[in-house]
Amino acid sequence: MEDETRRQIALFRYGLIAPMLRQTERGSQKAMLEELAKQEYDLPNGEKKRFSERTLERYLASYRKDGIDGLMPQPRADNRRPRVLPAIVIERAVALRKEQPLRTVEQLIVMLENEGVVPEGFIRRR
Repeated sequence: MEDETRRQIALFRYGLIAPMLRQTERGSQKAMLEELAKQEYDLPNGEKKRFSERTLERYLASYRKDGIDGLMPQPRADNRRPRVLPAIVIERAVALRKEQPLRTVEQLIVMLENEGVVPEGFIRRR
């Protein structure tokens, strides 16, 4: 995600929580959270969405901790890595499991790496 997109999202999130920043009483803040969570919002990408109280609380805490930068979405940890395994890898893993059904996921990963089907560290257990 580009920095400009992340900044736009942060500004949108700030707009969601801005009314709560002026509230000092815990009870009034809770009531405002409930009210804000009932509303539907137009996202920057044109979609409509509601936000849970917990999400709004997280945004508020992030803003109080790190300012506007705390509201920016974090880059994905798997950036520049495929999010789906290629079909050939899945097919080979299924074939290895059929050969020996008691093989563990860790064993399958090691076997795929040893066979050169995937580079080392390419597949995570999850």
